Amino acid sequence: EIMPSLVGSEMCIRDRACTLPLEDDKLIELLNTLIACGAQCDTRLRTANLTTTTPMLLLCKLERFEVMKYLVQHHKVNLNYQSSGKSIFSILAGKQRLDVMQECLKFGAKLTHQNAGSALLAAIYAGYVDVVQFILDNSDVDLNVTYLFGEALQLSSYTPIQMAVSTVNVDSVKLLCQREVHIDKNDLAKHLKANTNDIYQMKKDPALALLEKIHQIEETLGLPVGSTCLLYTSPSP
Repeated sequence: EIMPSLVGSEMCIRDRACTLPLEDDKLIELLNTLIACGAQCDTRLRTANLTTTTPMLLLCKLERFEVMKYLVQHHKVNLNYQSSGKSIFSILAGKQRLDVMQECLKFGAKLTHQNAGSALLAAIYAGYVDVVQFILDNSDVDLNVTYLFGEALQLSSYTPIQMAVSTVNVDSVKLLCQREVHIDKNDLAKHLKANTNDIYQMKKDPALALLEKIHQIEETLGLPVGSTCLLYTSPSP
């Protein structure tokens, strides 16, 4: 007999990264047994390194996506929990797993204001424009507030347009500018200018490609083309 007070912890420790992972069907069988004993997929628990997680968030971090899809389809799961600036949707967005995101929404999950914001930053950072479009179309994310992004001890706050400009993501900048987004030209010019230092560390062709992207973003934002770059001299091959 498994004590109900322990089954939630058991769901987390059975699939730790340091153990030999079970095949999906075996893990699903084990999780079904634990759930039958009273475990819940969204129980908040502390891991060995004292971070707080849930079984579903842990499965997502371990990229056990087929197991996640099964649990979403067959059990009641709360997918809105966040830990250290990360949510299930932000992890899925950063890995371009639109299939799992769609499955979650199909079975009742919501892209809430907060988890949609963190997911949007992750998709922009990773350069997945299709995921950016999906989040914009399936949520009421506020594009004019900041959201947390980063690792546990290195969190930073960005608005989606700041992230898009900082990562020189031309397509995401264009998508966001089609929406009701506030454009602070001075602020965004600072984020864009930070990338110009990289040009001097690059060989000629990559440097010119980056410079072209910067010019496209300047044009999209209504900034004078070349205004965020210092005098550029082609580096030696």
